Amino acid sequence: MNTSIVYGLDMMRNLTTAQKQMIGFILVLAVVNVAYRLVYATGIQQTAALYVGIPTLLAVGLVLTPRSNSATGMLLKGSMLAMAIACVVLPEGLLCLLFALPLVALIAVIVGGPIDWARKRRDREGPTLMAVTLPLLVLSLEGVVGTPFDPADHATASVVVEATPAEVADALATTPTFDAELPMFLTLGFNRPVGATGAGIEVGDRRSIHFSGGSHDDHPLRLLGLVDGGGHDHHSQMDLTVVESAPGRVVFRIDDDTTMTSRWADLRRAVVTWRAVGDGTTRVSWTLEYDRLLFPTAYFAPLQRYGMGQSAEYLLDAVVVDRVA
Repeated sequence: MNTSIVYGLDMMRNLTTAQKQMIGFILVLAVVNVAYRLVYATGIQQTAALYVGIPTLLAVGLVLTPRSNSATGMLLKGSMLAMAIACVVLPEGLLCLLFALPLVALIAVIVGGPIDWARKRRDREGPTLMAVTLPLLVLSLEGVVGTPFDPADHATASVVVEATPAEVADALATTPTFDAELPMFLTLGFNRPVGATGAGIEVGDRRSIHFSGGSHDDHPLRLLGLVDGGGHDHHSQMDLTVVESAPGRVVFRIDDDTTMTSRWADLRRAVVTWRAVGDGTTRVSWTLEYDRLLFPTAYFAPLQRYGMGQSAEYLLDAVVVDRVA
């Protein structure tokens, strides 16, 4: 046998478990990196193939590395380390990493828990691993081959203001300004509305809302100012047209959207309604209608609905409450 091969085999035998685990982690991370880039190259990065399939591949690969005392602990540590490395070496935005982190941790627990249980019972790990990962692999196809769930969704926020319906209508017809404080959720790296053009709430009236910050280039190192001299102040906008108008109701159609949100949701309409609820008070409701573009639905639907609800609340504050206060 070749001397170098014998030497290499001797080295492998002399490696400690920790060293073998590190080598295994590096190999798994290399495979996951290739899979990650294939997902992007094929244009399915908004599907469950990215958010379920890649974490499942990572978890299975880590389970197959040299054995540790706790599969769950090892998977959690390995997954979090992989996410930390992703912040540096992968072209992913901070928001996507933040949103994916709980899902990655959940999959680590789903895979690691049964493996630890099988080990305590001294059962074979192979059948257990297969029984756990097959459903996850099926779930990872959502968005790639379709989805059984309706992607259409909406979020509504309401507020009661001390103003008449006529005063609310006047506020809505004015060119909006965005001086209200953003909810905490919307400060995580989303585009920020900074100004607008256009006015009126009659059919055909138009708005253009201008945004700053966020961007498709929100890599964590840039946001932290560690590369390229700090974050890039990208500008984007959203164009709207009034398509329905009646007393107490106006509907804005979104004609164009170049913000980060368009990667995750197809925002279609904003419906604003208002009615008197007492002497000099009016209830105003703002509904955002959109189609979800992220999968799996079970994870992202509540998250997107919450984010859209926060956006609707902010619009009420900025466009209505601040104007009639």
